[in-house]
Amino acid sequence: SLTVGDGTNTDDTTGTVVLLTQPGNFYALVANAMDGEVQIRYGVPVKTQAEILLYNVNGQLVRRLMSEELSVGEHSISWNLKDDKGLPVSPGVYFLHLRASEGHAACKVVIAR
Repeated sequence: SLTVGDGTNTDDTTGTVVLLTQPGNFYALVANAMDGEVQIRYGVPVKTQAEILLYNVNGQLVRRLMSEELSVGEHSISWNLKDDKGLPVSPGVYFLHLRASEGHAACKVVIAR
């Protein structure tokens, strides 16, 4: 089985991990870890060029999930739990970063198999 969580803000009924946000801010959250895939929802308050990067606890880039221009609002992307080389990631702690010149958001993701 696969568990994805941030260790603090987990809703046990849905398996959703939420980075707490305020309206008008950048945000990222991880939801619906099922069948070897994780759905990542994120939002931006302004039209911007942004990227989503995944780092391990040593600060090494594991995967560049997205780099594109985004419109205002909420977006989503799937992650197949593989690194940039196409290899499955090891269980452990990772950090998901949404970066744009106008702002950023981050959350911790724990992968347990």
